[in-house]
Amino acid sequence: MAASTGVTPPKMDADLWRLTIILGIVLLVVYSLAGHYISRFKILIIHESTIGILTGALVAWLLVDRVVIKFDSEAFFFFLLPPIVFASAYTL
Repeated sequence: MAASTGVTPPKMDADLWRLTIILGIVLLVVYSLAGHYISRFKILIIHESTIGILTGALVAWLLVDRVVIKFDSEAFFFFLLPPIVFASAYTL
């Protein structure tokens, strides 16, 4: 556990929380539909991960003026990295 610095993170208001959830769901839907259409029509020009990166960048750009997002390395190593490693090992 990291030591407490005495600085409290800014709280998100309810409207910003709802906007973040809605944009996250839109991001998942766009990514899923892009993967479906890319595989269905055999589009070789663009990969579905490119669509995910571009829509994620768009969502981040929309939220950058409204909230200060801080990268938490502990959360990344405990919650995001294991599924990435598992998926990579599974596809081998």
